[in-house]
Amino acid sequence: MVIDLLGNSLDRKPRVIMMARGITLAAIAIQLVAPTFEAFVFRLTFATIYGIGALVIAGRSAPFVQLAGASTYLIASIAKNVIDLPVAEPPSTLWGQIIDDTRQEVAHRIIPPYGSRQWQLGWASDGKPFIYVCARGRLEPPETLVVMVNGSAISELNTSQMFGPRPQLESVGFYRIPVLRDLFNGSPALDIQVRRDVRATLPMEICGTITARPTAGFESSRFFDGTSWISPWTTRQGRFQIELRLEGPGGHVFGAWY
Repeated sequence: MVIDLLGNSLDRKPRVIMMARGITLAAIAIQLVAPTFEAFVFRLTFATIYGIGALVIAGRSAPFVQLAGASTYLIASIAKNVIDLPVAEPPSTLWGQIIDDTRQEVAHRIIPPYGSRQWQLGWASDGKPFIYVCARGRLEPPETLVVMVNGSAISELNTSQMFGPRPQLESVGFYRIPVLRDLFNGSPALDIQVRRDVRATLPMEICGTITARPTAGFESSRFFDGTSWISPWTTRQGRFQIELRLEGPGGHVFGAWY
């Protein structure tokens, strides 16, 4: 008598296949044990997809291979429900920094890309530079913020500079501040400071976001809390929403940098 070690004998083959399919269905059932209805729907989708995939793949394999695959699928399903692995919350894409003291300020350094095609084209086309600062609310003097560039005050933020819709009074959005082209003569970088107006009595909030290709490096944004400088890159993996844009006629934007 010849013994088939792979389980391909006519007597054992159907039983092994049925066992593999039963184990696969049990694995699917285990995955559907969920604490909430939302979690049940989420798991049902993936359990069905993976379960059907496992059955299709198993149908093309030898019976013992089907049994081994189904058993592995079952063990993984049990482990998924039993082992509780904490999932870290991703960093917020939008956050705010409160300024409630005249000693506090937000600073951000921008290095204009003077050698880039975007900049040269915009500059040659008489493009106008603007500083964009994202803040919360409708800022009106004296309850407002003052923007300084390279040590010189250029503007108090007010409602005439608001850019984009404000569905609510407390909505966040950009303030668009024009700056003179002369500011860029001989300035390799723009050091922008945003402070609370000395006459203000209310706290102000400046927007922050996750960092993406800052021109002056990840430490280009800083916050002075009245005692020391703090980098939002270190604490929040992000930067303050302060940008430089070069714009042409009709609102055409040659480029935006931060």
